[in-house]
Amino acid sequence: MNIESPSDLKNIPLFKELNPEHLQTIADELQEKSFKNGEIVFEAGDTGDCLYIIKEGGVRIYIKAGETGEEITLSELKTGDYFGEMALLTGEPRSASVQATSDVTLLQLDKDGFENIISKNPKMTLSISHMLSQRLKDANVKRVEAESHAGMQFNTTGQLSEFAVIEILKFCEQNSLSGYLHLKSNDQRAEVHFEKGQLQTIDCGGREESEALDEILSWTSGSFVIEPVTPRLEHEKEKAEETSDEGGVAEVKPAETGNPVKEFLKSFLRRMVSVYGSKNLATELDNARKELQPYFPVLDSVELEVSGGVRVSMPQEPLNDKLVLAAAVLAGNISEACRKNCIGFDLLNPKEIAPGLEDALTEVHFFEYMEQSKELL
Repeated sequence: MNIESPSDLKNIPLFKELNPEHLQTIADELQEKSFKNGEIVFEAGDTGDCLYIIKEGGVRIYIKAGETGEEITLSELKTGDYFGEMALLTGEPRSASVQATSDVTLLQLDKDGFENIISKNPKMTLSISHMLSQRLKDANVKRVEAESHAGMQFNTTGQLSEFAVIEILKFCEQNSLSGYLHLKSNDQRAEVHFEKGQLQTIDCGGREESEALDEILSWTSGSFVIEPVTPRLEHEKEKAEETSDEGGVAEVKPAETGNPVKEFLKSFLRRMVSVYGSKNLATELDNARKELQPYFPVLDSVELEVSGGVRVSMPQEPLNDKLVLAAAVLAGNISEACRKNCIGFDLLNPKEIAPGLEDALTEVHFFEYMEQSKELL
């Protein structure tokens, strides 16, 4: 969306119902802003006072996790994407930070300019109000006032007693999340899929989406986990899901994947970093190795790094049962630790982390060993 034509603004939900004349009025108000690679566009807590459209380049949206302060990326946006549109209406403080991932040129529409436009165009105000009522009709709640957000700090996990479901959904939307929101209340579970902040699907016990939304909005106890899926992870998934001539998923054999255990560990650790954070995961890795080393000396030949990027090193020789068992138990141990400390983590399925490797890993009983890891010690 390079705003070569005002009609391009219709890609932004806030403006999708506006007529060409109104779109032209908004396009005329856009101001060009440039940021260098690594420069901060805005930080969490800053006043929400403008919408940005990426004319050229890329940015990442991130939060700082809990006590560690580690940065967790929620989404990576590129040319044609946009962020911050709800700031034009609410003025609420930013709930996440944005940093340029390259030299980037943004088109900015500030709140004052937007309010000036709609004050002179009453019909535009009606159109926008209609759009908002459509977006919020299923929620049937009022917007929480801006000051209530000032002291709120979202993490990627938490309790529904502390954060209302509607606020979590708004957080995912406003920060252009690409990934999943997992919710759990008593014995009920739900998964909400977002793509660049746009809600795609709600899976809640087979209910229709409107019914599913009503259901999860009623939950006041339980837990949630936000699982960002970065473009890099999506690329790995797409690469693994190469289709066969018949249009299905190509079968992956051990010989074709090289070392399927090594490739799984890479994808597994990257997913753990995105959900749990590299510092927390590094601690769990150290604890797991200390606990398992006496039982599996072969782990001396396996190197795992998660700080500053994921790196896995394993022996070059063909896989043997001892190495497969040791790696599976190690992964199971880490997974169990994350389940205890990262609320909602039990909703993640190891077989979905590296779909192209499932057959090869099943053949060597990797998932079976991983599932039984607690019983093996």
